Amino acid sequence: MIWRHATPESFVVFVLLLLFLTQCESSKNCVFQHVPFESTNNTQLFLSKIKDLKQYLLLNYPVDMPSNLKPDGFCQEVWEVHLINKKLKHLASVSGIMLERMFFNITTHIVSFIKGCNIEDSCVRFVGTNITQFLNPVPYHIGNLADKMEKLIELKESADYSNCTIIQCQPDSFTENVTQTNDTVHSPEQTPLQRSHWGPFLLLLLIPISCFLLIMTRPLRNLFQRLQRFQETPV
Repeated sequence: MIWRHATPESFVVFVLLLLFLTQCESSKNCVFQHVPFESTNNTQLFLSKIKDLKQYLLLNYPVDMPSNLKPDGFCQEVWEVHLINKKLKHLASVSGIMLERMFFNITTHIVSFIKGCNIEDSCVRFVGTNITQFLNPVPYHIGNLADKMEKLIELKESADYSNCTIIQCQPDSFTENVTQTNDTVHSPEQTPLQRSHWGPFLLLLLIPISCFLLIMTRPLRNLFQRLQRFQETPV
């Protein structure tokens, strides 16, 4: 009996075919042949939806916004819309039935874009703000992205954002420096005592010293008065 240990040719062909299909499928990630939004006037559409939504919200409700996205003239709106969708879905999950529907009424218009781009955002850091500041730029981010995609499709027959699927972030040290700079600009000028780590301790130390001086003032004053009377008494 003869055993053949070589790999069958049909199996090799099958593996190569799978690799080819995988490469073709991955290359289609975040490449669009048409604008994946439901309306041609996206900015006005979302302005109207955001306006309706804000009527039912606490305008100072705390939310997070990305703080360390690397400026990118081509990918910026892609990243912004991805993070907007992620935040809106989270807000919908913690809202009541009516607000949940209103949030999803916004995200349904960008769901085709989100499904077409598998974006990785693990490097993104967030900073606290309120929901008004978060929602106000949303229509413009979506509208700008739709306009850019439409122009790309007209010129190149497709809008290829495959290079934008990994969000690029600024280093943490840069973000910390910016935060410290902003704190310095917005905070009042501090005295040397306030800047010192010993400031609170020295202030606490002044309390018992002041009490001691107040207690000792009266005996010293009485003693001083007695000395004066003694000196004035004739011998």
